[in-house]
Amino acid sequence: MAIKYIIVSLSMVLLLPQCTNTSKSATSTAKARIEIDDLFVDGEPEEGLDNIAIFTPATETTHILWKSLSGELSEEFNIRTVVTSHTTSASDIGKHIRNIKPVAIVLIDNSTVKKFRKYQAYHKNDKTPVFIFMASFLKEIIGMVNHATGIAYEVPGVLSMVRARNILKTDVINVGAVYREAFRDYVKAEASMMSVEKFKMCTASLGDNPTKFDLEAALDNLLNKQKVDVLWILNDNALLKQELVADVWLPTLHNSPMPTVVNVPVLLNPDVEFGTLAVIPDSAALGVQAANMIFNAYDMDWEIEENRVELPLSVLTYIDKENAQKNFGLRRNATDYIDKQL
Repeated sequence: MAIKYIIVSLSMVLLLPQCTNTSKSATSTAKARIEIDDLFVDGEPEEGLDNIAIFTPATETTHILWKSLSGELSEEFNIRTVVTSHTTSASDIGKHIRNIKPVAIVLIDNSTVKKFRKYQAYHKNDKTPVFIFMASFLKEIIGMVNHATGIAYEVPGVLSMVRARNILKTDVINVGAVYREAFRDYVKAEASMMSVEKFKMCTASLGDNPTKFDLEAALDNLLNKQKVDVLWILNDNALLKQELVADVWLPTLHNSPMPTVVNVPVLLNPDVEFGTLAVIPDSAALGVQAANMIFNAYDMDWEIEENRVELPLSVLTYIDKENAQKNFGLRRNATDYIDKQL
């Protein structure tokens, strides 16, 4: 597959979607957005029930979580949802909170957390408990939100590598990871857990604003000097900018095919051959786990253990089967460990 075709495909199907220049594309995007927004419909508020505010962007994945979570909570609380977008402001969040006076606030996705932090900066006396779900690197950011707890969205790397080892015929021993210095402690903790399962973490550290030359050097170090067997790609937007994916990640993987374990299924696409497999939380099960966390806080009169982050209890394994089979081979019983093939 030509690198040029890969890059064009990536811009259309992977993360960080950009606005196109055609009115037809813009219309289609707007229509799709309206349709997904319409799925987030709350029931009629019941008198006598406390309100829980949910702030969430509208995607297929967040809808699965929202539907499961709101279904579990709706008999005991009024669910009051705000679908957020790039135009949603901290002021909008504050207005909704003032109007409904929630006993608890749910934030879904990092973009919503970022907006809420701006609201909270001007409302430091608000002690309403905050529950955060589907946010990347939650352990690293939870302390930036007051009175918050939540569930991590990253599955421990060791679990992902065990799945990769069970599925792929190729060796999965030396695990390569590129990370920014801000995530040093996270990577160190993951490396410690991986060692228990006899994986060796091989790392390359970059600064806060890596250039494509920095990333090229890091990948060259991992692939050609440390001779890693697999790449574990962190869900870090700074390392997954479109230009870095198109100019560095894809050409490197095209020239030196390497199993890549990613943290979001959107990075798996048979036309692109970037991600090989992903191990992610089961969104429906995550909704049930989130509801139980909220019910437990309710039973404790809304006292929560601040900065506590639970691990997801149920995960799913996605795989780009054609890519994996062609480049690395699959073990005889691989399907026992696969939940969805792309």
